[in-house]
Amino acid sequence: MTDSVRARVTILFGALANETRIQMIQTLEAGPKSVGDLARDLGIQQSSASQHLAILTRSGVLQVERNGSFRLYSLRGPRIPKILEIIEEFCEVHRLGGTEPLEVDLD
Repeated sequence: MTDSVRARVTILFGALANETRIQMIQTLEAGPKSVGDLARDLGIQQSSASQHLAILTRSGVLQVERNGSFRLYSLRGPRIPKILEIIEEFCEVHRLGGTEPLEVDLD
């Protein structure tokens, strides 16, 4: 992996390191939505939704279609949901549920 790709991976995983943003990605799998629609669907304030969408857009996860003052957000393609599926599978295989720290045997 090149240094530039490693830097991009760091940005992507940083953007994905938030439960609300994961929920946004899962919601957008059904198709494009406005910030207001996403805020309503997720039960969050529109200002909070806007901040999360900005992070996802800057990281390259989302694309924005502008029509005057109206914006529709959509996934940049099918790969991010596939990455999330792989992470989910990893967690299932290794029984990594919840947020408790793992005990590590250093012997």
